[in-house]
Amino acid sequence: GGTTVDSGALSVDGTLASDVFVNADAILMGSGTIVGDVTIGSEARLGPGNSPGTLGINGDFSSSGILDFEIGGLGAGQDDVLDILGNASFLTGGSIHFHFASGFKAQANNHWDFLIAKSISGWDNLAVNFHNLDFGLGWKFEQVAYEEGRISESLWITQEGGTSSAPEPATMMLLGLGLMGLTVVRRKARS
Repeated sequence: GGTTVDSGALSVDGTLASDVFVNADAILMGSGTIVGDVTIGSEARLGPGNSPGTLGINGDFSSSGILDFEIGGLGAGQDDVLDILGNASFLTGGSIHFHFASGFKAQANNHWDFLIAKSISGWDNLAVNFHNLDFGLGWKFEQVAYEEGRISESLWITQEGGTSSAPEPATMMLLGLGLMGLTVVRRKARS
């Protein structure tokens, strides 16, 4: 058998020895350990931790649903982590959401190891969303070697280059006047 969640939420805060299937409109969450494979279906949600915390999976993981990670700081235990001993695969239609907790402001070069697995496939299939990330900041993902032959997916905050990439109006006016002057000089040279 296995454990199927069709509606509501299943919070695993101890150890659950069972494969887990989470269907649309249902949620899997908690800071415990699942001994078995976990499948997150389309429109189902996974929220590791108890805002924040770590959910362990001693098996394989696959998802075409929504993954929610909360980040509340830079110290140990201040962000959600999904720790998978097996393989992680992400299917088309899935998404990942990062929620920065109220009162915490991420800055460039902050980073978190939020997903750990033996292998990670289909990562490019995910849509990525951020909540409470300040304007002017960007992000990137990087896979790094982790302990016991596993890898970690790390989120890095990047600087986007300021509040605006458009030139100031006065700069645009000077550039325009310079180009007009260049055109006049070229016309005189051709006469």
